[in-house]
Amino acid sequence: MPQNTLNHLQVVIIILTIIVTIFESALPSSEIIILQKQRISQTLMNCSYNRDCPDNAYCHNHECSCEAGFLLSSNKIELQCLRIATNLRDPCREDDQCRVTFTVQAECRDNVCVCSDGSHYDERQRRCYQSVGIGQMCKTEYNCHVEGSPSFCVEGYCSCPIAHHPSRDGKSCLKSLSLGEYCINDDECITQNSTCYGTCICQDGYTSSDDKKKCLKAANSIGDFCEEDSQCKAFLKNAKCGEENKCTCIIDFKRRGSICLRKINPEMIGKSCSSRSQCVKPMPETDLNKEEVVNIDCLNGKCSCAQDYILTEDNTDCIRYSENGAVKTMATWFMSISIASTLINII
Repeated sequence: MPQNTLNHLQVVIIILTIIVTIFESALPSSEIIILQKQRISQTLMNCSYNRDCPDNAYCHNHECSCEAGFLLSSNKIELQCLRIATNLRDPCREDDQCRVTFTVQAECRDNVCVCSDGSHYDERQRRCYQSVGIGQMCKTEYNCHVEGSPSFCVEGYCSCPIAHHPSRDGKSCLKSLSLGEYCINDDECITQNSTCYGTCICQDGYTSSDDKKKCLKAANSIGDFCEEDSQCKAFLKNAKCGEENKCTCIIDFKRRGSICLRKINPEMIGKSCSSRSQCVKPMPETDLNKEEVVNIDCLNGKCSCAQDYILTEDNTDCIRYSENGAVKTMATWFMSISIASTLINII
């Protein structure tokens, strides 16, 4: 072939390449793939024999065509056939060597075929797919890509499998664990106000419900709101959840401030004793131990109000100064003294 004719042909091919490149940029990915595959069968130049064609091409019907497994280079200045990649990390010079096999989500980077940023390789399909996180829109389940767990495209959105839930950043699917189940981190525990401590347990300040399905706020004081007895028993002693959904004292115990104390045995106030258990109301089921807080004690051999407590006006109970009954009693006592003093002065 004359040299002038060959040069003219190369110029025409360069112009056509520029037009094709602009045209391809406006096409959707599916049509780009079609164009790439068409390039596999494109001819390079006229020929009479195989030796007239470049490497990896042959002469057929007086036209040079790329051999099977090769495609025409997009660089028309240097006409050549490039090998189509069959595996990731295969050597390459142009993106299309990778994209014919692995879709437009692949590229030639550092002269090897890899999936583009924001995409991943699926071993089953041997293709690169755009990576889509949990809760994002998807076209196929192969788009859905999370760490350490399968995921599925359900009604157009990526979802975790059954008994799993997305992590806070949406990048992985975690096991959905209930109270008492073995766990690795807090995010696996799905019960509200729970945490992981080897197993899923309730956070500080909370206690598990009777059915072990909820973490309920533990009561700190008698009178706090409750749904179950466990809320009143977590930090309080001798308490239960009453009818009005408030923590109250159990039978034979009486509220004193924010706690429940054993009821005093009124008949023993001021009487001789050898231990403080004689000063409270007898309870055969529970013995009075040394650590238990009571408002009466055996002092100097007599049942008397414990430290920081005073005797009520009717001599039947011991209360703190801060309690309403005590304030009222003391106010009445001071008022009586004031009235008596006034009468004495008048007389």
